[in-house]
Amino acid sequence: MKTFFAGIDPGSIDGKTTGICFLKKNLGFRLQTGVIAGKYIQRVLSAKEGKIAVAAIRSPAQIGHGKGDMRLWEKYLSQKAFKKRGLSALPPSFVPKVMATGIIARDYLADHGLVENKTIIETHYPLLEKVIKKTVIDRFMPKRKIFKSEHEYQAYLCSIVAYLHNNKETFWIGYKDGLMFLPKPKYWYKKAWNFFNYQWQKKHIFRYKHLKTDLTALKF
Repeated sequence: MKTFFAGIDPGSIDGKTTGICFLKKNLGFRLQTGVIAGKYIQRVLSAKEGKIAVAAIRSPAQIGHGKGDMRLWEKYLSQKAFKKRGLSALPPSFVPKVMATGIIARDYLADHGLVENKTIIETHYPLLEKVIKKTVIDRFMPKRKIFKSEHEYQAYLCSIVAYLHNNKETFWIGYKDGLMFLPKPKYWYKKAWNFFNYQWQKKHIFRYKHLKTDLTALKF
């Protein structure tokens, strides 16, 4: 039975910087978290083979065709307005070892029954950290849970997105070169959502004409 919602924060292949979180709903929420070297990600995921309902991976876990290997949504989030607020996306070419771990995780999950953009999704941690309401974050966290590192915490936020996605509580932005998933607006701080929505409505009509979303509230 698929009862786990996996959050993955890819780190270096060799360094112990890859966060992993398995969220499970069972009379409340339970977490299994840890930090590993990226080269062991397949071994860790194999322990939950056939039990993962949805996996959310912190980007990047795909190579784009734009400058710095960016995909269209990453290029969009690299604009000045997002950079000023610490929300921008780092070009994948800047973090090749991190991207390699993300790709390994994504490919392993795909080879074991999960489906791209349905049960394997990518999300963007800098946005999650700044926009998700604290009450939402605390709702999934067992009492007295202490994260040993930022990598565990980042994986935890990804696991929340995986759980929400399973319950049809996410939306995506992107293009055919890749999609990025986020919680629906009701999980955001109002001020954060207003900023994001405003930037979307004023985005460059030609430069980002192919950038799409499945959320009605964001569409022109």
